[in-house]
Amino acid sequence: MALTFDQLSATTYKNHKKTMVDNITKKTVLLRELSKAGRVERTGGGLTYVEPLMYGENTTAKSYSGRDILDTSPQDGMTAAEYTPKNAAVTIEITKEQEDQNKGVPKMVDLLKSKFDQAEKSIRLMMGRQLASDGTGNGSKDFNGLKAFIKYNVTASVSVGGINQATYDWWRNQIGITTVFATDGVSNMRHVFNLATRDGDMPNFIVSDQTSHEAYEDTLFNIERIPFSKDLTGDAGFTRQSFKGVPFEWDYYVALDTTDSTGELGRVYFLNLDFLKLKIDPDVDFALGPWKTPYSQALKGSQIFIRGELTCSNRQQHGIMTVTGW
Repeated sequence: MALTFDQLSATTYKNHKKTMVDNITKKTVLLRELSKAGRVERTGGGLTYVEPLMYGENTTAKSYSGRDILDTSPQDGMTAAEYTPKNAAVTIEITKEQEDQNKGVPKMVDLLKSKFDQAEKSIRLMMGRQLASDGTGNGSKDFNGLKAFIKYNVTASVSVGGINQATYDWWRNQIGITTVFATDGVSNMRHVFNLATRDGDMPNFIVSDQTSHEAYEDTLFNIERIPFSKDLTGDAGFTRQSFKGVPFEWDYYVALDTTDSTGELGRVYFLNLDFLKLKIDPDVDFALGPWKTPYSQALKGSQIFIRGELTCSNRQQHGIMTVTGW
C-alpha cells in the first residue's frame, strides 16, 4: 500500500532528525560545548525549571573532642532559581504546485529533505542568536543566553531566575574592563579568570566576539615558546586558541549584543559550564507537528517545535571582560 503524504513526511523526518540535531548542536558554539560537557538535559514538562542554589556554608562544620556539644543550630544558605521554559518553532510549507511537480516517492523525499535542511539552518541561526543574548527578545519569549546571566553592571536592579542581583551579592558574576587590549588585555583576562575560580572550580570555556579573539591571538605571536595541550592544540597560529589551558573561541553572535557599557567595543566571557544547563522537554525536542491545509490556500504546512530553557545555578563562577580599545 502506498504511503500517505503524512506517513512519508514522518518517515523522512525520523531518518533526518538525528543528523539535523547533530548539525545544529555542532555548529552552534555554546550548544556544542554544553553538549560535549553533558550539560544538555532532557527533562519533563512543568511550569518552571528549578535550579537549587547554595550561597552560604554550613557553619556547624567544626572540630570537637570528647563530650563537646556539637553545633545543631538551624542553617540557611540554600535557595533556588526558577526559569520559565520557552517555546520556539519553524514553519515548513509545501505548495500544491510543488507537490504536483514532485510526484513519486523519490522526488517527494528529496523535496522534504530540502525543506528540513532549510528549517535546520534557520533553527541553528535562531539558537545562535538567542544563546548569545539576554532572553528579552520578542517580548521575553526568547531563550536565555549568556547575557541573561553574565552582566557588566552587576549592581543594577535586575532579577535572574527570580533573584535580584542588587539585593544578593552572591548572585553576581565577575567583571573586568580593559582599556587597550594590547596593553592590559591578557593581564585583565587573568584577573577575571582568577576571580571566577573557587575551591578548584575554574572557568572551562572562554568565548568572545571575533575582534577580541583576534586581539588575543595578536598578543601570542610575541611569545617564542608555544605551549601545547594533550590534544596538540597550540596557543598561537592554531584554529582553536586557549588561555591558561582553557579553550578560547569566538562566536559571531557575541558581537551582535554589546550594549551594556559605554564605549564597549568587545567582550570576553569566562564560563564554567558546570553551572549552565540547557534543559529540553523530551516531548517537544525538535518535534514535527501535524501537516495542515489552510482553507483559502493551496498548500500544506507544519512546524518543528522545541521547548526548553538555558539555566544557571551559580553566577559567581562566570565572568566578563569588556574591551574599550585595541
